[in-house]
Amino acid sequence: MEWTNTYALKTTLRVLQLPEEHPARKLATYFLGVQSRLFLQTQASGPKVINPTPFYRHVIGIYKRIAQLNLDTPLLECQNTELAQELLVNSGCEAKNPGFPWVLLTPSWLPGSIQDVVWRFGWSVLPTADRMYKWHYVRSEQCVHCQKHEDNKHALITCRVAKVFWSLVDKAYHPLGIERFVKRGRCPNGALARLVLAAGMFTLWENRGIAVKQAKARQNQWPLLMRMYNIVLDHLDTEFFLLGEEEFLKRWSCAFVKIANNRVTLTCGPIQGLRTT
Repeated sequence: MEWTNTYALKTTLRVLQLPEEHPARKLATYFLGVQSRLFLQTQASGPKVINPTPFYRHVIGIYKRIAQLNLDTPLLECQNTELAQELLVNSGCEAKNPGFPWVLLTPSWLPGSIQDVVWRFGWSVLPTADRMYKWHYVRSEQCVHCQKHEDNKHALITCRVAKVFWSLVDKAYHPLGIERFVKRGRCPNGALARLVLAAGMFTLWENRGIAVKQAKARQNQWPLLMRMYNIVLDHLDTEFFLLGEEEFLKRWSCAFVKIANNRVTLTCGPIQGLRTT
């Protein structure tokens, strides 16, 4: 059974490597729907089904299982029998606990681009340097900021740029429990805490992408904090417009979020020693 699973996945991957105008590739991206983002560096253009067909849902599930194996060899270069064996062993060792409730950090009200980054982080499938190196897209597995090995967790949590960023965010919004997530992996309570975390992850990933494009580190924290703040405030403004004041306050009212003169205000605690240039 596992052998046929890996064969189906490899066939799909080879189809997706065909030129964009190839009919088979267009059909595959159509039937995969928005889940085609799992397999492609950029979201494929053209129409897509809302829900993938049963075959492609199965392929997506197999891909997610294999992604958790952290293979040292590019997937298409692995023998089907070896992949099947790894899947069988891994399925027998899976933890019985439900794991981290990532669905709480990827609610439907999040902007799609932010939801996508958090979702990929939760599945450990962000296109980080280590994964791109295995697929021969980059020449090094090093982080653009600190030159250390970059994996999924390093990019958004343990890189020195990320560590400083999260420590500053925790100081600014201390009661929200940001530090508990970063250091101990505990999901925070409250809609604002989850929005701040999701916006922070998106900000770090966006900054990392710009740094890679420019081939130089981007370590100035002030622009990152302002970017995250603006993302959060923009979303709160949208929520206020859509929900109205009463429903908005039911969801978002806290020490940091107020309504003044029919406008949303977002405050934060002071951050000592932060350079603003």
